Amino acid sequence: MRHRVAIVGAGPVGVTAALELARHGIASVVLDDKATVNDGSRAICLSRHSLEILQQLGVEAPFVAKGLGWTRGRTYFRDREIFRFEMPHSEQERFLPMINLQQQYIEKFLIDKAAESEPVELRWQSAVTGVSQDASGVSLEVSTPRATIASPATTCWPPTAPAAWRARHWASPCTARPTRAAT
Repeated sequence: MRHRVAIVGAGPVGVTAALELARHGIASVVLDDKATVNDGSRAICLSRHSLEILQQLGVEAPFVAKGLGWTRGRTYFRDREIFRFEMPHSEQERFLPMINLQQQYIEKFLIDKAAESEPVELRWQSAVTGVSQDASGVSLEVSTPRATIASPATTCWPPTAPAAWRARHWASPCTARPTRAAT
């Protein structure tokens, strides 16, 4: 099966990329080797700008409802405060400067939104085990609990890939590229 865009990783970056593509009418398949969202947290803070992006995707409400918003922070060493800061905020801002929210909730809210979006196809327990490229595009080898399959996909660079990585791995920006989203 051919897909215009394949995103490897159903973490916050991968699913956000899929939702943004869907917002522009571009279908994608999101592959992840896990069976569900992370059960732990590797990230906890979301900035105001991140919430503005989530608002454009129409998914900000559960983040704001569940998250703990804040404008100031303090750092202690034993019983002594060693650092204090306050982030600018005004009543004209839509969101507080930061909210704390564990990654499993971040992923769940994004995945729930993606599940409602027809252009986004989520495939769990689908580990990318190989990538090959020829003149017709890129093929991904995907292992699932049932089988290993090769699937052609035409995709672009990872949204987080540095220019040096792109230059080493691929000749041009958006012709038959595997995409790996960091989680």
